[in-house]
Amino acid sequence: MKPRNKHEIRVHGLCATLPNLTDDHYDYAQKNCFDYHAAESRGFTFCLSCNHKWKRDFNSKGTCPSCEKKIYVLTYKETEYKSEGYMMILDIVEEFQVLRFIHIKRYSHKKKPPFYCHQEVVQKWINPEGRPVIFAKASGGFYADWQDSTDLSIKRVGLQVRQYSISPQAIYPVKKIIKKLKRNGLKSSLHRITPDLLFASLLTDSKSETLLKAKQYWMLSANVHNFRITHEWDSIKICLRNGYLIKDPGMWNDYIGLLRYFGKDLRSSKYVCPVDIQKEHDKLVEKKRNKDRKKKLERQREEVE
Repeated sequence: MKPRNKHEIRVHGLCATLPNLTDDHYDYAQKNCFDYHAAESRGFTFCLSCNHKWKRDFNSKGTCPSCEKKIYVLTYKETEYKSEGYMMILDIVEEFQVLRFIHIKRYSHKKKPPFYCHQEVVQKWINPEGRPVIFAKASGGFYADWQDSTDLSIKRVGLQVRQYSISPQAIYPVKKIIKKLKRNGLKSSLHRITPDLLFASLLTDSKSETLLKAKQYWMLSANVHNFRITHEWDSIKICLRNGYLIKDPGMWNDYIGLLRYFGKDLRSSKYVCPVDIQKEHDKLVEKKRNKDRKKKLERQREEVE
């Protein structure tokens, strides 16, 4: 699609200033986007990375005697194996944070060296206000069946935005991050959060910035992925003041809901920062179950009368 406003026209013009991908990018992707596999055939094990052949007992994991890589033996009798992955490159063009995604395929055979195909399939340009512009190749479906012959073009994603939210298997170690993201607490790790969602949230939501700086990475992930923690923010701030780490946002959120049901003080560290949240959660669940059971019996008794 063609650019339709000044913002998209400007980004479209800046695309030409991006540096070309190099052999170093592709080599890093080949080495870091995949697990290493082996196949078994006629009593022998074949490393699909270096093609070394040896005889050994079946085991789902092991090490190749030749290349010394940790391998996963395929559980089905196949001598060919295809795998796919993504590598992300973080770059800066003027004020924009640019996320570049390389899609790489590996074709392995027991008697041939691995063969690789790679192409840049998505670019995300995010300005300091969190406004994105997406360039991508045409795709045949939701799971990104990229059409190799197409060029990168602007996408109007709407409800299909998740199609272009990619969690990469590897990130190129030379990372360029805009100053505003660094100021908001982002360093080198993305804490296993989908990159574009994390960047947009850090640029637009002060709660994400606070959670990141407090090292509440599980709650940060919940907030980024729209877990709706806003109505529990006062209780979360109590946890932050007391250095209490929330490791299971789902259970903690359910636990806070039970405290509210029983009329407990949600600004008291005694309640919102339990030492054993599993024990306290289960206790309240059982208490609520007993209370609901009594109410049901009372309703049935009234109906009989």
